[in-house]
Amino acid sequence: MKNCMSVACVAMCVGGAWGGIVGMTDSSGNPLVARLLEGSAIGVANVHGDRTDYVGVTSGFAQAGVYDALLLRGDQGTSQSLGSGIVLSSGAVTGMASHNTSGSFSTVTDTGGNNYFRDFPAQTGTSRHGGRLQEHDENSITFDLYVPEGFRGLRADFVYGSEEFPEWSGTQYADGFGFFVDGVNYARLSDGRPVSLLSETDNVHFMTNGDSLDTSVPSVADLEYDGLTRILELTAPLISGRYNTITVVVADTGDEIYDSAVFLSSLRFIEGDAPLSDEDCKVRIRRRSGDDDSYIEFGSLPAPGTAVMLALALGVAGRRRR
Repeated sequence: MKNCMSVACVAMCVGGAWGGIVGMTDSSGNPLVARLLEGSAIGVANVHGDRTDYVGVTSGFAQAGVYDALLLRGDQGTSQSLGSGIVLSSGAVTGMASHNTSGSFSTVTDTGGNNYFRDFPAQTGTSRHGGRLQEHDENSITFDLYVPEGFRGLRADFVYGSEEFPEWSGTQYADGFGFFVDGVNYARLSDGRPVSLLSETDNVHFMTNGDSLDTSVPSVADLEYDGLTRILELTAPLISGRYNTITVVVADTGDEIYDSAVFLSSLRFIEGDAPLSDEDCKVRIRRRSGDDDSYIEFGSLPAPGTAVMLALALGVAGRRRR
């Protein structure tokens, strides 16, 4: 059974926030949309002014924000950087420590109710997962974007982090990240499963981010979350000549405790007339720190420990159990 940590305890026990995140205080959600479209071929002038909807806390603490860069440190001195974008969390992004200080960092927000993840498939196919997922602490941004002729899709890099890692992998508590275009979620792995915590032996896209009880475990990033994915790339189709509805969402599943978050870089738009195929729209992984434009499919991953890859650690001996 998971133990709840109150908001008050988080505020008292956790140090200053990571300096790279600027928490959002504008409940309209417009700063998130502006950052997502910053420097892209399709700008904010193409956003329908009356149909932007933000769900999340903006007073007292911020549930979302913007960042300039997120550095991931890897094995043998390697590193990768995720470009500027937005962060959405099922908890608070302000008041979060700049390293892993807790195995149960949690802020209960009681936001949302859209339950985007209710139809997520069982993530492992095992009895640990209860099937349909009940959503809590939703943080989402939805906006309508007019796509001019000559554009057929979009891409974005992202990193998903979770305090549920690794103990609650493959369970109803695994939490989730969704990127929807016109109601279809494109934040899915090549086998169709959602971007979330799969079984502990199947989380090839995750890395251990230090350990609050074992200082010998290296941290991947200056963030609180127990586990972080490598830098992943999603691709989603767009229909030109009309408005496309885009929703980015993170939420707790199963209960309202232990936070998860997504760091999503600014959108890049794909030109052309031919529609993207299902094969085009796969989440892929960045290959190596020295070649940021090189991505590979999950099935082509080198064995863990290969020098060109970031360090992969699916579990640590003696790691706390909750």
